[in-house]
Amino acid sequence: MKSCPLWAAAEWEGLDFGLAKAVDPHADDGDLSLTTTAATDAGRVMGTAAYMGPEQARGQTVDRRTDVWAFGCVLFEMLTGQRAFEGATVSGTLANVLTRDPNWQALPRRDARTCHSTPSSLS
Repeated sequence: MKSCPLWAAAEWEGLDFGLAKAVDPHADDGDLSLTTTAATDAGRVMGTAAYMGPEQARGQTVDRRTDVWAFGCVLFEMLTGQRAFEGATVSGTLANVLTRDPNWQALPRRDARTCHSTPSSLS
């Protein structure tokens, strides 16, 4: 993601944080045990600590779910203005990824005054 900011992409179908290999479109979707790229082989921890999934922080094999986790971290940061996982050091951040939940209270509250009402046809 660092090489291509979200706002710089003119046309894209989704986000790829570059962790998991591309999935064969004809493969069984139930098989999530994808192999990793050379940069994220099991046993190697590589990436930005605040956006790493727990399996990546442990140095385990990653797959497309790791990209979903990273997107969730980006979304949390966009909505709250703070990272989902922080620490004074990289190892502190990784420890928080492994042991703590994000501060869910930091998320914006739904306000009835700003929400649109449900059309009567859907009620």
